[in-house]
Amino acid sequence: MKKNIYYYIHLYKFYYMLYFYSIYYIYILLFVIYFFTIYIIYFTIFLYVKLLVISFLLFYILLIILFILLYILFINFIICYIFFHLLSLTLLLFYYKIYYFLYFYFILFLFYMIIICLFIFVFFYFDIV
Repeated sequence: MKKNIYYYIHLYKFYYMLYFYSIYYIYILLFVIYFFTIYIIYFTIFLYVKLLVISFLLFYILLIILFILLYILFINFIICYIFFHLLSLTLLLFYYKIYYFLYFYFILFLFYMIIICLFIFVFFYFDIV
């Protein structure tokens, strides 16, 4: 009976990861489309409208949204990976460690956002000056 339960758990894990990786490749495709869209909007506004400040602000706002989307994808992958490994190994005692991972990646995300904001500020400052 236990072998049957483990078999179905691993089968479910396999199909879910297959589904998740298909979504992952769709996200990569959307990332590429989004990135090129940002550059098209940026250069269109910069070259034709010549509104320097608005074009930079729009570009960096879109860039920050892009990093937030990538962060959501990364967290989604981490949660699914941890959850299905815990489910397949039936280590329910370690279930609460997921929250520690979430806190760690949230702090990591804040660190990355601070670096990105500093980069935006420096780049924006030197472009204006």
